[in-house]
Parts: sequence; C-alpha cells; structure tokens
Amino acid sequence: MSMHEIESLVEYSVLAVAAADPVPKEARDIVHSLYLLQDQFDCGYTLLRTQQELEKLNYLFMLPPENLPEPERGEAMALRGEGGFFGKSSTYYYQKAGRACVTAGSPLWEKLCQNGTITGEGARPVHELPLLELAHLTVPLLRFLDQEIRMQAQGLWYTLFPVFSLIMLDEEDDETLKQVLALRDLLATPEAFSFCEESPDIEDEMDAEWFAPYLEWRQSGGVVNDQERREKIMQLLGQQDFRAACALADGLLDDQERLYFRAVISLKYYQSPVLAGGKRPPDTDAFGLLSLPETREALASLIGKLTGQDWGLGLSLACCDFLLDGDYEKAFGVMARAFEKELYKVLETKTDERDRQFFSALYALTFYQAVDLNLPAQKDEKRRLMKARAGTLLSLPEAKEAFLGLRGKKPESDWSCLYNCAICCILMGDGAEARTYFEQAAQLNPNNPAIPMALDQLDQTMQGRSPWEED
Repeated sequence: MSMHEIESLVEYSVLAVAAADPVPKEARDIVHSLYLLQDQFDCGYTLLRTQQELEKLNYLFMLPPENLPEPERGEAMALRGEGGFFGKSSTYYYQKAGRACVTAGSPLWEKLCQNGTITGEGARPVHELPLLELAHLTVPLLRFLDQEIRMQAQGLWYTLFPVFSLIMLDEEDDETLKQVLALRDLLATPEAFSFCEESPDIEDEMDAEWFAPYLEWRQSGGVVNDQERREKIMQLLGQQDFRAACALADGLLDDQERLYFRAVISLKYYQSPVLAGGKRPPDTDAFGLLSLPETREALASLIGKLTGQDWGLGLSLACCDFLLDGDYEKAFGVMARAFEKELYKVLETKTDERDRQFFSALYALTFYQAVDLNLPAQKDEKRRLMKARAGTLLSLPEAKEAFLGLRGKKPESDWSCLYNCAICCILMGDGAEARTYFEQAAQLNPNNPAIPMALDQLDQTMQGRSPWEED
C-alpha cells in the first residue's frame, strides 16, 4: 500500500459525490469524513485536485487574505511569496491563486461562520461519519464516475478498506461483520480484484471473509465464467503466454470446447516462431501442450461438432499441414476447401450479381492473404502456390480484375475495390502498381486512416517479395 493510493481513493470518491445525481444530502459530511480519513495517514495536501467539486459542495472556500480575521489575515499575507499552512496548520494559503483554502469544520471556518463571512448552506455544521457509514454512502456513488476511473476507485476501496478498518473499527461483533460483508458484496468484482496484491494479509476472521471472493477468483485463473475464460485465453495467446493459456483452458467445462482451445493454443505455440522467421520448436507436452500431430488430430475430430467453427477449424488444420513435414499442397487444399465452404454460405444469401462478384473476389483475396501469412516455405514454393488455382476460388489476377470491373457499379464501394486491388498487387509482388491503386483509393476516401497507413508501410511490406514474372 502507498499513500498515493489513499490519496487517489479520496480524490475519486470526492469526484463521485460531486457527480452524483442527485447530490446526496450527506455530501458535505462525506467529503469532510474522507479528508479526515486521509489525515490518518502520511498523505499530502490534495484538496486542490478537486477544488471545483469541493467549492460546488460548499466544503471548500477560496478566500482572499483580506477577508480573514486576525491573526489569520496576517499569517496568510506573510505567505504570499511562497504559500503554505497557517492558522495552527489547519488552513492552506494557495500562493498561485492568492487565496486561503478554508475547509468546512476547520477552526478558521468556524470563525468565518460566526462573523458572517460564510453564511447559508456553507455555514451548516459538518459531522465526521463512522467508517462503515462513510463507505456505505460513498461506494454506491462510484457508479457516477466514467468507467475507467470507476474501476480504479472500486479497486482501491476493495484493497484499502481492510487497512482502514484495522485502525478505525473498534468492534468486530456480528452486526459489524454483517455490515462489512454487505460492503464487500458491493465491491467484490473482477475489476476490483485486479487491484489486489498477490497474497493479501489475512489477520483475522474479518479479513478472511473480506478476501474470500478474491482468493476464489484468483484460484479460478482470474475469471468468473467461461466467457471471461475464453476472452482471457485469447488475450494470453496474443501475449504468447502459452502456459497460462493452457491452465485457463483446462478449466473449461465443455469437453469439446476444452479440446478445441488446447489445440488452438498448441498450434500457436508451434506456429509463432515460424511466422517470426525462426524454426518450429520440437513437439512437447510441456504444461499440457499437444504435439503437432495430436493438434491436427484434435482439430479434425471437431469438424462439424462446434457450431459455426468449421471455417476456423479448416484454417487451423491447414496451418498444421503447413508446419507438418512441409505438406504445402495438402495444406493449400484444406484451406481452399474451408474458404469455398464459407463463400458458398455467403453467396446463398446474395441475389445482386454485383454483390456476388464482390464477395467472390474478396474471399479469394482473403484466402491468398492467409496462405501468404501462414506458409513457411521457400520463396519459389510460396510463389508457385500463390499462383495456383484454389479449387473454385478465383485466382489472384481474376480477383483483381473482378474488383476493377466493379468500379462505377456501386460507387460507394469504389474506394474499397481499389484498395483490394492494391492488396492483390502486393501479393503478386508489384509494389508500384499497388501504390497507384492505394493513391486512387485515397482520392475517393481521403478520411480513411487505413489507406495512408498502407502507403506508409508499403515499402516494408514489399521487402523480399519477387514479381511473379521472375522464375
């Protein structure tokens, strides 16, 4: 724990109180109590972080020194050159604004209320709230914060409340424990858990009850349901943390889904170094990985059993074949059949001939992009397969001509056709023609960020590519 975390908790909580709709009647008592809580620790002077909100809540009054009674007036004026605390260190002089920062409940505030300088709502007394009442009033208001700040505020409350309770809760009777657990239930979410330490300090029964949901969440791999588990697995794959991804996959309840994710994780393990220009690692069963032949066998066994996944399974099978014994022809065919099957599904829903031509060209282009990405072959072998016909899919030159032929027939798609023509040219090794099409697409859709990005990366993309005309 750091003092900065306590300061942030108080700051976010004040923002929540000020943003609440309606502002609670206890608002001044809440912010007063929040700063008294902060004063229990070695924190800095942070009221100016939320100056506008505190003024709106009639808790902070920014007054010129001339409006203060003596001796505070003289003390404040003496600080004009540098700023600092005065009035028995209870009030701060903000040199930059030339104002004394008077807070409700302070001795100077009481004098200003008595002499009529502060009146109305600002002169209403403030009271310190007990810790549990303060927390129960504040935490529900966090929902009024923007999502990112709300998540941080909730996490800080969950992490720090046991620290506050240690010094500010005198009793641990049944009623107190009941109120603590009710507060815990408001805070115990995955967003809050992400702010916990790896091993929280468990001092007593109350701490054990408080951290029980977090410990259960951590034991489950940091997820609360299968959907979160799937999302976390894909996130870990992007980070190439295969060990953690395997551990999460083992927790999936459905046998077929668990096998699918284990196979996908294993494939990525073998594929990643190859796509980075290295060699495929040897087969291993480390931390639950399947061997590459086992991976392919698992993927093949799932065809037709996972709703909507056949296309992805076909692509994964092709990637296995690309990696296994250099069987590029077989892999090329497996991938082509997966794309054909998906294209047929799309064409069955299209009656407009222009749409049918566009999607036929698009699926062919996407197919050759997938081949180009996943084929760890020598240049000559890759060029030969990129020129080969893939079943009933269009070839790259045919896809390019189809895109060109669609220009003018659906003007809103003209820039897209030109952009796709450029991608075809890249795959065929013609960087100069690709640049021409990118520039034409940019003229039709100047606000699309994908086009200037593609132009900027074109030379790097073309590095190492050879035109088809070369043998």
